[in-house]
Amino acid sequence: MLSWNFYGNPLQDWLIALAVAAGTYLVLAFIIRVVVGRLHRLAAQTSTQVDDAITDVLGRTAVWFKLYVGVYAGAQALVLPPATQGVLRNLLVIVLALQIGIWGNRMISHWAVHFIRTRNGSDQTRKTMAGAVGFLGRLILISCLLLLTLQNMGVEIDALLAGLGIGGVAVALSVQNVLGDLFASLSIMFDQPFLVGDFIILDNGMMGTVEHVGLKTTRLRALTGEELIIANTDVVGTRIQNLRQMQKRMVRFTIRVVYQTPREKLERIPAIIKEVVDQHPRTRFDWAAMIGFGTYAYEFDVAYWVEPYGWYPFMEARQEIYLEILRRFEEEDIQLAYPTQTLVGQLPQTGA
Repeated sequence: MLSWNFYGNPLQDWLIALAVAAGTYLVLAFIIRVVVGRLHRLAAQTSTQVDDAITDVLGRTAVWFKLYVGVYAGAQALVLPPATQGVLRNLLVIVLALQIGIWGNRMISHWAVHFIRTRNGSDQTRKTMAGAVGFLGRLILISCLLLLTLQNMGVEIDALLAGLGIGGVAVALSVQNVLGDLFASLSIMFDQPFLVGDFIILDNGMMGTVEHVGLKTTRLRALTGEELIIANTDVVGTRIQNLRQMQKRMVRFTIRVVYQTPREKLERIPAIIKEVVDQHPRTRFDWAAMIGFGTYAYEFDVAYWVEPYGWYPFMEARQEIYLEILRRFEEEDIQLAYPTQTLVGQLPQTGA
């Protein structure tokens, strides 16, 4: 019976091929199980994420991969037609590429999560960044595996690459705005000129609190309540003022008092303003000084800092300072000036 032939091979060779296939599968399954088990115990004793990632990646080894490797190993014990051997080899390349793709996809996921954890920003920003990083990593992985698979299957990829290059240029030209926004979003996420929750002012006059940074647009909540949706390329291509990153903000203004104000009261004005600013819990006095004689009033330059900075606390503190200055000026009988002109001389006499 062992000499019976099936498809050009005796039964004995078929049994040997079956034994080789089964043995290869069992050896692969045993090795992977032992390695994963030891790495799992080692990972439990360390704080690094590398061993955890390797353990998880190897644990993703598919059963069909081990089975086909066993089948291919067993087929080497048989005498098969060249066409059949070519099919088996091409299937091995495809199966190996698929398994590497599974491993690579899992490794990219671990790397993206670890990378995002080290970045600042809200959970939504980190999720968007993880999605973008994972998408690019998987795109590169799939492209490389596809080209290597085709090359190992005997496909001439030079002409294919040339065609893809021409087609890629055409596609890039047709979707250049979308690709521009995509790369701009990556620039925002990696460079982080602002984070979700920051209040920013763009060079084009738009301002608001950042609520979302997506792959195509950035969304702001304006002070008046409406949502501003701006293309990422427009955000990257403009100057940005990030007010939330300010540790303090200077308030500087000019006070004008009438020329009828006595000199003694003029000397008191800087001290009055300093007292008002020093008494406020969120402000720090910088200077107050007379800077000149205006066209209709004495002029004083005033500067102080508001800290810690926040938009609404800043507005409230500035208002409180203004009102307190007005109250103290009323007590001191100091009058603020407004534009006036005084005409000196007689009006011409007109006859009756």
